[in-house]
Amino acid sequence: MILIYLRGEVVALETTNQKLLTIKTEIKKYITEHHFWEPEEQPDFACEIHRAYQKVPSAMAQESRKIEDTSSERYEERIEPKVTPFSIILFKLIDGRKLNDVAVYKKAQIDRKLFSKMRSDSEYKPSKETVYRLLLALELSTKDAKELLEAAGYSFGITSKVDFIVRYCVEHQIYEIAMVNDILFENAQKTI
Repeated sequence: MILIYLRGEVVALETTNQKLLTIKTEIKKYITEHHFWEPEEQPDFACEIHRAYQKVPSAMAQESRKIEDTSSERYEERIEPKVTPFSIILFKLIDGRKLNDVAVYKKAQIDRKLFSKMRSDSEYKPSKETVYRLLLALELSTKDAKELLEAAGYSFGITSKVDFIVRYCVEHQIYEIAMVNDILFENAQKTI
């Protein structure tokens, strides 16, 4: 026999199944009382759909089609990225510093073909290591480095030692890739 404390009372449970059933019931009550799993603000289209299902069934079908059309349009609007593509930001930074492409890809230790792909494909998404090499080769400020990382879909993470070390190097103007790799190696991290 198992004794447990539920809602101010001691309850004796005979079996494990009974115990699990009691705990599940208590969890459901707790969730209901505290309104867990419900978003604080529901999107407008979700409220409209909910209201549509509460209407008369014949009118519900027509209303539902209208709502689905508007909600899918809103959904599509939300998922469209509003960010400038990585390649545009990269080449704007290169041109702004009046550097030529050859000097940049050699300093970044990036293959010419890969660099050419970045130039020609606006949808190209580089690896994080490639972005690190480029931001070091361009000797970017912390602000510009963050912008370039974000354009590629990355950021300086707060839990990654590699991110921390690269950010530190950018903040302290340590731009030599060999030096950054030495620091990463000394800290038992993967080099870039």
